[in-house]
Amino acid sequence: MLQLRKMTPDDQHPVSRLSVRPDQIPFVGTIDELLSAPAHRQPYLICCDDRVVGFFHIDADYANEYEFAAARDVGLRAFFIAEAEQGNGFGRRAIEQLQSLISRDYPQAAAVVLTVNTRNPAAYHIYTQHGFRDTGALYHGGAAGPQHILRMAVSDTADNPAES
Repeated sequence: MLQLRKMTPDDQHPVSRLSVRPDQIPFVGTIDELLSAPAHRQPYLICCDDRVVGFFHIDADYANEYEFAAARDVGLRAFFIAEAEQGNGFGRRAIEQLQSLISRDYPQAAAVVLTVNTRNPAAYHIYTQHGFRDTGALYHGGAAGPQHILRMAVSDTADNPAES
């Protein structure tokens, strides 16, 4: 069974062993970088049974950093499935659970927003096939090049950011 849950101090060792393929590092970073993220980025684990198979952050301060995010949006950052676990459907299944996680853990959130690199069509496909919509805009401030801006509503007013 796949479960999304907040990372705890007891998870440090199994999480520190996670990695992605070298060509994926520009899109998500290394696990050492991700574990030293600011406090407003809550680390979450993607677990299958008792195994950690992936990782991501929910950034409660996303709208203060990115002008394309509305005041009540949270950000999805550094979403990845560990290299050894890729191809098993864990990413798809985790994205399918994301909306309920955001509603539960961030009840004030109107939407979850992310950027996905234009050179990462596999990730783009997974996100857009499972609830995210492309805003049609590109973010050009990322170190790895232009990124699509994707958004998934988690409340009734999320489809119109001007109302958030």
